[in-house]
Amino acid sequence: MPQERVQPRPLHGDEGDAQGELYLIGNQVALGFAEQEMIDSIEAVIGQIVDRERAARELLLLDDDGRLEDRLLRSLGILRHARLLGEAEWMRRWSDVRLAVQAGMLLMDLAKWDAMLSAAKPAHLELNAQKELSPVERDARRALLVREALREARA
Repeated sequence: MPQERVQPRPLHGDEGDAQGELYLIGNQVALGFAEQEMIDSIEAVIGQIVDRERAARELLLLDDDGRLEDRLLRSLGILRHARLLGEAEWMRRWSDVRLAVQAGMLLMDLAKWDAMLSAAKPAHLELNAQKELSPVERDARRALLVREALREARA
């Protein structure tokens, strides 16, 4: 399946405002292709995306004049001290902290950090609270959850 048959879509946000730099990769064309052919093609495209992202990340970190490090560590500071944390800001800052870990600026368990994506969603926050929450209550619970998750992180 050529690249033009796959479609990246932001996992969170709109195409013009992707939050957290997470994307779903799906096929645009399903008719006329065997299921395994579509799977193989999508896997090949994902492999190319991963390779390009790693190369871009290496260039980004090599060419950093301090601004990227500043942004990443500012996000860490904000998340460590926020008392209210909206979902859109959370997604942007989550991504920054993840990049800081991958760049070696921060030591923490990425699997636990990745699990925070679901745990900080409105439905999970309400499920854990066992009640419906107002937007401010959700933002407060999200901020508390994130602060607790970052206790073990070391810059």
